[in-house]
Amino acid sequence: MQTYYVVLDGKQDKNEENNEVVVNSLKKYKRKMFILKIIVAILSIFIIAIWGSFIVERVKYNIQLNKDYEKGEYISGIIDEASNKIEEIINSDNYSIVEETIGVNYDLKCVSGYSKNETSYKDGYIKEKYISDSGSIKSDYNSAFTNYGVLANDRMFFIQQDDSGSSAFIGTRWGTNGVTYNFLDGFHKENVIEYKDYEIREEEIDGKDYYIISTRENREDSMYNTEIWLNKDNMILFKIMDEKVGCSKTEQKFTISINTVRDEDTRIKFAQENESSKKLMEVFEELKNFEGENYYEIIDKWDFSEDSSKVIFDKYDKADKKVIIQNEAVEKAIEFIEDKYGIRAGQGYRYKGIIFDQNGDAYYACEVKKDIDSKNEFEQNVFVSIFGDTIKTNETEMDIKTGDMVIL
Repeated sequence: MQTYYVVLDGKQDKNEENNEVVVNSLKKYKRKMFILKIIVAILSIFIIAIWGSFIVERVKYNIQLNKDYEKGEYISGIIDEASNKIEEIINSDNYSIVEETIGVNYDLKCVSGYSKNETSYKDGYIKEKYISDSGSIKSDYNSAFTNYGVLANDRMFFIQQDDSGSSAFIGTRWGTNGVTYNFLDGFHKENVIEYKDYEIREEEIDGKDYYIISTRENREDSMYNTEIWLNKDNMILFKIMDEKVGCSKTEQKFTISINTVRDEDTRIKFAQENESSKKLMEVFEELKNFEGENYYEIIDKWDFSEDSSKVIFDKYDKADKKVIIQNEAVEKAIEFIEDKYGIRAGQGYRYKGIIFDQNGDAYYACEVKKDIDSKNEFEQNVFVSIFGDTIKTNETEMDIKTGDMVIL
């Protein structure tokens, strides 16, 4: 059996063309969809990468923020505890605070100033002793005076004795119920995050453990360092150090005690007992217990316009320690060497600068050399404290520079 196909003229060709168009369209569509998928995929990866990076950075930021917050809380808690300790002490009925401030100028290589403020308080009676010394080689400036008085309500009534032992009228200081202020007030922050640039470490010196809270600040003229030292056992402030790196350093050291002041430590001392001296003590006692407002009526009882009412005070005794200047330190070091070792031909002495020991105390450093076979050979270092009361030696040759910390 034979099969015959009837071909309609032109119809088959058109169908094939149509099929080819459809196939080509499908191929173009697939290519476009493939390209679109690639674009979508790339965009998705790009978006995911951006969001992923944002999420990673956000996570890192939150982790760092949490660390800063925890560190800030830790430092803030320690400062608050130490600050509260000071408040507890200065609000007690018996305490003593001695504040010594030493300024060192690195450029001039000398002590730029020294001051000592000593406060004693017991049962309303006050004694404030102030000593200051420029510490400069070119200046002999020195001053000292003492305030004796009482606290009443929101004011302090006192009589001042200067370095010569002379006295003046009763003065009034307003707005104080204490004889000192809280030295840590300037270190309080509104938000604990503000402590994020602070650091805290612990050190043991001479058998005592300390918290050391420090911060560095880069200003236009220099880098500045600040350190707060707190006794870890009792949370009492030990010292505050401020340094302009490479230029100068100021160090405040504190000796704070409670329940150690005796009655005689805060009372005025007279050269002689007489009616006027007794009258002044009565005035102070009356002021201490006075609860009214017209306290001037009491003060007027002490009238310096009448010779008969004046009191001669005992001569003021300066503190047994006085900061010595650089030249004196070199002379003292040489005297020490002369007394202990004797002077030998060829020996030389060279001033090296001001160094600090492990306790933060300042010393003048001198280097001693001797002549051996026509050569200057190192013999020892001599360290003289800025008070001139401590001399130490070291037989290890070292390159000492002003401001160095040397273990003595």
